[in-house]
Parts: sequence; structure tokens; C-alpha cells
Amino acid sequence: MQNLNELPTAQEIADLSAFLAGDFAYKTFNIHELRGYLWAVAGAPTHLDHSDWMANIFSCEQDGNGAPEGYNPFTSETEAHHYLPIIFKLYHQCAQQVTDKQLQLPEEYIYSADKQLAAPVESWCNGFLWGYGWLRTVWNNALQQAAKSLTSSEAEKQSFLQQIEIVAKRAYLFLDVPAVLASLTDDGFRQQLIADLPNLYQDFARQMTHYAVLGRAIADVEEKPVTQPAVSIKIGRNDPCFCGSGKKYKQCCLH
Repeated sequence: MQNLNELPTAQEIADLSAFLAGDFAYKTFNIHELRGYLWAVAGAPTHLDHSDWMANIFSCEQDGNGAPEGYNPFTSETEAHHYLPIIFKLYHQCAQQVTDKQLQLPEEYIYSADKQLAAPVESWCNGFLWGYGWLRTVWNNALQQAAKSLTSSEAEKQSFLQQIEIVAKRAYLFLDVPAVLASLTDDGFRQQLIADLPNLYQDFARQMTHYAVLGRAIADVEEKPVTQPAVSIKIGRNDPCFCGSGKKYKQCCLH
């Protein structure tokens, strides 16, 4: 039994990173995408059950109706017991940073014109935007309701609704800077953006924090959370599988 409120160790993150880069990598997030996705989830404007977001991690591909395809990456009970708690620890780390109002990105997350050095940030943005896209309707509804409650004029409401879109645009920028620059037809604006990129990235964590803090505030108004004890996980054979498939664990992650 593990305390999932503990921070994941460097070795646990390395293990999970290698696992996510395994044979089924085309169906799942890499470790950086997972961090970004979990930040989007931790800052959602509604309280989500673990089963709501867990399935997406192992089934990023979508079917024709937009619902996640079920996929079980675990080949044994041992694998499930080892990797699932690490994912939950990463999630709770994100949730704590939302509470602290400070996104803390790993040191290797830097802005660089070098594609290889920029890869962790690009992947983080991809995971974040995947999560934001998954929650888009939830955000739209929540922001509309919050705008009605907290503002009076139509101009103020529109400004409030646009805040999250600004954050999303910042993530789109750092998802693929070369593509954004190539899409610009105004050379003067392109050169100005190039000059501004270092400062924009310095403000990146603050912008992403704004997303999550706003989402948490809306969620807390929607449903005041009950203080929970430290979370521990022990997967029983007849318990619902944590991969989100809806099957019993003995019929899913053990086979």
C-alpha cells in the first residue's frame, strides 16, 4: 500500500518514462505530455473522478465519436501496482501546485531554438492542450456561468471568457514555435515575436498557473470539496480497473 500524496521519486519518474516509451507509445502520452495533461486535469473547472481522466492516458487515440478507445497497457499485476501509483503521485503533485498557485516545471524545460532542447516543453504543451481540448465544453459552460455570476457588463463577460483562450494560445505557440512563425505573413510582427519569445516563455508558468487557479476557483464554487485523508491505493481483483475500462481488475489489467 502506497501513500499517493508523496512526491514521485526521480527513479519512479524514470521508470514511468521508460514504460510510456515502450511498445504502445503510439497510443499514450510520453512523460512530458503526461505532465501537461495532468496539469490540465488538476486545474479543471469541475471536480473529476480519477476514472474520468485515467483512461485517456492509455488511449490518446480517439474513435469516430470522440470517446477514448479502451486500451490496457499492463501485462501483469506487478506492472499495474508499480506504474499506476506513480501516475497518481504525479497528479497529486500537480494538484498541490495548483493549491500553492505555482506551476513548477522541471529544470530541463527551457525555451530554445534547438528542436531537441525544446522537445520537453513542446511535449508538455501537447499534453496540456489535449487535456484542455477534452475539457473544452466543460470550460465553456463553467466560464459562461461564472461570467454571469461575477461580472455585469457584456464587455466584462467577454474579457473573462477570453482569459483561458489566451492561455491556450500561449501553449499553442510553444507547442511548435517554428510553425507559428512560418504562418505569419507580417515580417515585422514575426521579427518582433522572435525577439519577445524569451520573455514570453519566462511568463509561461505564470500563464499556465492562471489557468489552473481559475479552474480550481470555479470548481470550488461549483461544489465545495470535502477534506480527504491521505490517499492510498490497493488494487483488489474484483475492484474496478484503474485504467478506466470499467472492467473488474482481474478481467482487465491482469490479462
